Amino acid sequence: MAKQESHITFSTVVGIAYSLCGILVLGIYPEHAMLALALIIIAGMLPDIDHGSGKPAHELGALLAAIAPLVIIEAFPELRAGGMTRMALVVIVCYLITRVFVVRALQMFTKERGIIHSIPAAIIVFQLAYLIFDDLYWFDRVYVAGAAFIGFFSHLLLDASGNLNFLGKAMGDKSRPRPALSFSGDTWFSTAAIYACVAVLGWFVYWDLYPTVQRLSSL
Repeated sequence: MAKQESHITFSTVVGIAYSLCGILVLGIYPEHAMLALALIIIAGMLPDIDHGSGKPAHELGALLAAIAPLVIIEAFPELRAGGMTRMALVVIVCYLITRVFVVRALQMFTKERGIIHSIPAAIIVFQLAYLIFDDLYWFDRVYVAGAAFIGFFSHLLLDASGNLNFLGKAMGDKSRPRPALSFSGDTWFSTAAIYACVAVLGWFVYWDLYPTVQRLSSL
């Protein structure tokens, strides 16, 4: 399995190429391309939240603690009417939920190279990114969400390349590492849960894109 530094380097290179392609080929706004670059780097580290050390999970908790209040206040503008007191309460509650409950749940219920290291998890990352950035034009949303998917998938791809231990096999190493590119978890429950998430989020994405698809098909 590749080290975290390798994942960061690889996702950064992929992110720069993806951003330049967006600007030069697709005509994406530079700020959206920079957002895509950041998402690829962040998503490139996400599969390691199931790592036994707990450090990636804590990093994710810190990131969610910073982003969640912005998303909630943007989704519910009436919270701003309460002034600094209400906004501070939102920030504190989000911090406690993400840093205490989310992080501990990840440490308790995830297993290294488990369901988080899977293709369905990468699809969920795409769906969440698409739904979160709902103020963008549909094409930019797909581009940004695609960046999140590519970042996550680049991690899985690098782990999969690390599984090709030709030298070790030649020396008689019979150990088999957990697969990095999988479509299921270790248990039927985790597999059913992640596919249920894919289905529910996919329903929201579908109905959000449906008017655009209809409009494009009528051209």
